[in-house]
Amino acid sequence: MAVVDFEYKFILVDIGCNDRHNDSSIFLRSEIAPYLEEQLLHKPTQKLPGGNIPVPYLILGDSAFGLQPHLLKPFPHATEINNMLHRVFNNRLSRARRTVENA
Repeated sequence: MAVVDFEYKFILVDIGCNDRHNDSSIFLRSEIAPYLEEQLLHKPTQKLPGGNIPVPYLILGDSAFGLQPHLLKPFPHATEINNMLHRVFNNRLSRARRTVENA
């Protein structure tokens, strides 16, 4: 389990669990979850380079994760034609998550 920043730098890594659990349960049992809750997610929002809109720290997760205010996860059932925006969001979220998964 790992957390990277917007510059693809690893900022947190926890390697203490075997692969038989889903990412959500590993996350909840890791040392990363309490650190994020206590430290990182309560920092003031930052402006992205070249922008003026403050953006909070967010975690990207898969569909196994429960809803949390700081977590982005895919929309369920986004394959329907009338959910084009959900499909686009899911695709972009998946591409962003690959940074950590491919490391």
